[in-house]
Amino acid sequence: MAEDRKRILVVDDDDGVRTSIARILRASGYEVITAVDGFDALKLVEDELEPDLLLIDIRMPGMDGVETFQKLRALCPALVAIFMTAYSTSEKTVEANEQGALNVLSKPLEISSLLELVISGLNTSPVLIADDDPDLLKSIARALHANGIAVETATSLRDAALRLRQRPNRVVVADVFLEDGHGYELLQDDPERGSENPLILITGHAAWLNGETAKSLEGKVVCLPKPLDIQQLIEQVNRS
Repeated sequence: MAEDRKRILVVDDDDGVRTSIARILRASGYEVITAVDGFDALKLVEDELEPDLLLIDIRMPGMDGVETFQKLRALCPALVAIFMTAYSTSEKTVEANEQGALNVLSKPLEISSLLELVISGLNTSPVLIADDDPDLLKSIARALHANGIAVETATSLRDAALRLRQRPNRVVVADVFLEDGHGYELLQDDPERGSENPLILITGHAAWLNGETAKSLEGKVVCLPKPLDIQQLIEQVNRS
């Protein structure tokens, strides 16, 4: 496979839907592999056909789309998923969103919306910034954008955790003290986070930086004080 040619795994037990989507995606220049159910999808990935994006039906016999996604994520931790369903109000739709679906599309699919979402899903995972100060959030995002760094923002711990589940294994910049929790709680959503994709904590509380919690996080996070040195933050992001 050429380096710039992305591979998409399409999983649907409906032959017509699966074939139609695969044809559309191939015509758009993507490499497409297909699976008739969750078991077939797992076998493909276990055979080292790792996809860049998963497009999967929620309701399938034997193993549904949500369970399949969970098992595929264990094999491909950075996998981004788009779900499809004819039952947009089902409990499984809610579960898919909670598990980190990038989106859940209703059937019959609107092709232009599907292709736009595929492009979004395949884009390099942006840096996630979480801060409940809107002015600081905009300032950081603007500075990173100006240096060619793609950014996604969140204003709460809950929002950040959801976005991290959607796109794991990326650099996260989070304020220590958010209105609904602490930025370091994001480690719970990504316990294997390491130096290649660090959690960068920012805070204006000098006492916290010198306290026991900060010391317990040494080696797991990078801590930067406020007022924030934007150039220092950019250098830290670029090293990741």
